[in-house]
Amino acid sequence: MNEEEAKMVPVVLDFMYCGSTLPLSADRLHILYGLAETLDIPKLKEAMQLFVQNAMNLNQLIDFLTFVSERNIGATIQRLVLLAESKLFGFLVKNSEQGSLVPPQILYRILQKRKQCIDILKERNPIKYTNKWEKDRSKVIGRIIGECCIQAVTSNRASPSLTLRMLETITNPGILPAIDGETSLKLLQVEGMLIQMSKCGSEHSRKSRVNETNLLQLEKRCVSTLVPQWRSMIRDNRPSITTAMKNFTPTALAQLLLAVSEMYESDTSTSEPMSKTHLEHTTLQMGHLEADVLEEMVAQVYH
Repeated sequence: MNEEEAKMVPVVLDFMYCGSTLPLSADRLHILYGLAETLDIPKLKEAMQLFVQNAMNLNQLIDFLTFVSERNIGATIQRLVLLAESKLFGFLVKNSEQGSLVPPQILYRILQKRKQCIDILKERNPIKYTNKWEKDRSKVIGRIIGECCIQAVTSNRASPSLTLRMLETITNPGILPAIDGETSLKLLQVEGMLIQMSKCGSEHSRKSRVNETNLLQLEKRCVSTLVPQWRSMIRDNRPSITTAMKNFTPTALAQLLLAVSEMYESDTSTSEPMSKTHLEHTTLQMGHLEADVLEEMVAQVYH
């Protein structure tokens, strides 16, 4: 028994023999649960499991999982961690905007376990749990990831809690089979901001090794999602789209501009890349984006 556990022994005795309420918090749960394991007190373990399941709110769950992650003690209290992750995921599914409150590393671990569960379900009942079933539900996951990534990059640009490596990992097709238009905008914006930080020589970014092929694949997935929805998105969300696109990488901008241009000029049959003059002409013909944004986009593509 270590010193921290020894200090909690009186608390456990009061709980067991006097019915006192346990003073539970993020930094005490693992100590008390460790004591319950060491001293073999099922009633104490049950009380803490019920506390996690029924009493902890969103912020408490995040604090607890962050505490566990930073101290690398999850293995010793695996049951509590699973319960906390499950409840947190339930909060996020009901309100994807709350993804902005969750650190990327914690969200990734939750989504990893979700993927493992889905694989088991698909193996047990492949008729019910199909790839389409998984893709339909992954759109909500994408919105959660989008909120998480945007917040991680914008809240502390000097040292964001998200790296290009984590972006590549958390958006891989195994975790995120399908992406909607709104999420695509956010992910392309996040990628562009992180790459810009890397060019500025941020120590945080230099340590983030990435597979560029995977990032290009992410760009292609996002662009292929955006193009069919372009007309409705530009009509309904013009300000947010123009803001997001200012942070796109030149590669993503080029892919999007060419794809949208081809959509508007459906009679174009050539597969050769369009010239700068043709690109400027067809994009300006769209009449949906502000001229200064278009000029900036074209300048970045042909920089």
